[in-house]
This record gives sequence, structure tokens and C-alpha cells, in this order.
Amino acid sequence: MDATVLILPLLVVLAVIVVGGRRRGTGWLVVLMRSALACWLAAVLALVMFPLPLPPYAPSIQPPGWTILDWISPPFATIDAALQYGVTAQEALQLVGNVLLFVPLGFLAPALRPRFRTLARAALLGLSVSLAIELAQLSMTLALHPFRSADLDDVMLNTIGTVIGFASWRVGPMLVELRRREAPAL
Repeated sequence: MDATVLILPLLVVLAVIVVGGRRRGTGWLVVLMRSALACWLAAVLALVMFPLPLPPYAPSIQPPGWTILDWISPPFATIDAALQYGVTAQEALQLVGNVLLFVPLGFLAPALRPRFRTLARAALLGLSVSLAIELAQLSMTLALHPFRSADLDDVMLNTIGTVIGFASWRVGPMLVELRRREAPAL
């Protein structure tokens, strides 16, 4: 099963956001940000959960002496290996991609919900969402088929991305105001 199964539910969610928002008199900017958040969530699910390892694969049978820890990378394992042995293009894409993937969450969450307008809460949201993704990947590996390992470095990098997004949300309006003050009067 591939990520195309997300297209119809995403279209339905976007229609509900747009139609419902307009009926309640929600401004276009809020509707646009909610739509962007829904698209971000669909993109994240498509990247980290698909293709699903469904039959004809055999159920995952673990060797004797196996523990759940065999599927969890220790903290800094990915980052340390990249620093120690050099970074290939694929590793760089994975490391930078994990950071960039969560920048939209760090930007959109505080823009849409006042409760995420502190750095600690925004970072905690990014950490929670990332941890949920890693636990889902681990659960699918244990239940279905060796799928993906849970990588604690992904959680750290995703959280850093959320913090970068939050910082851009905080700094963006300040830069616009500064620019407006410096603009010559007409």
C-alpha cells in the first residue's frame, strides 16, 4: 500500500477546513494556515509510514534472544556515525530532511494556537509528534514486518526543526516591522 491512499482523505479534510472556515467567518489567512498544516501532516505520514509492509510479507519472526532494543538506535548513533565517518549524500539528506520536515509545525502551531506560543510548548509539541511517529514505526515493525527502526536521532532532529520553525514565527513579524520602519515614506 502506498501513500496515494492519503489523497482522498486529505481532499476531504481540506474541503472541511475551507468550507467550515468560511461559514464561521474565519479569515483566509487562518484557513490557509490550517490547510497548510493538514497538507504538512499528510506529507509527513506519506514520508514516514508508506509504503506499508502489507502481505504478501510473512509476519515478523524474531530470532531467539531478540529484544525490542534491537530495533531502536541509541541516541546520537546516526549523528555520531555521520560525523565520524563522513556524510554521504543520502545521510545528509536524511539528517537535514529530519530537521526541515518539522519546521512547518514549529511555524504553524503557534500561528494557529496561542498555547504553542512559547518555545517550551512548541518544542514539546515537536518532540511529542516525532516520538509518536517513531513509536508507530516501531509498532509496525514489531507487528507486521521489519519496516523501519526507531531512531532517537530523528526525534532530536525533528525537535530542532520545530524550534527553528518557532524561531522563524517569532522573528518574521519583527523583520517585517523593522523593514516597514526603514521604508521611505511616500
